[in-house]
Amino acid sequence: MTTFVILLTACTHAGLVELGFGFFKSLRAVHNIIPKVEHCACIVDLFCRLGIQEAYEFLCQMEVDPNVIIWGALLSASRTFSCIELAKRARIHLCLYGLLSNIYAGVGRWQEALEIRKMMTGK
Repeated sequence: MTTFVILLTACTHAGLVELGFGFFKSLRAVHNIIPKVEHCACIVDLFCRLGIQEAYEFLCQMEVDPNVIIWGALLSASRTFSCIELAKRARIHLCLYGLLSNIYAGVGRWQEALEIRKMMTGK
């Protein structure tokens, strides 16, 4: 799994959109690996470099639930492409993580609150 995340990240930083997406598709088709949220985050980031709409369409079709990292990448790309509507959608999802963490903390479920906060910071 880690090898593909590194490979996809390298494609993202090099701007190799088609090659990176080809590697992503090969996860299941060739290597019989079910894509995890980490792989999908790399592809959303990869598509954000191509265009915001492509990234959002991929996000909507993912088999895994997008996490705060994915929504953050979309929010950042929304700024780059001046796309207010997608920025609003990303912001709503990001705010929900903060709200959930606060709810856990409010009822004394500190471990769950901490896990949400760690997820929000990507640690």
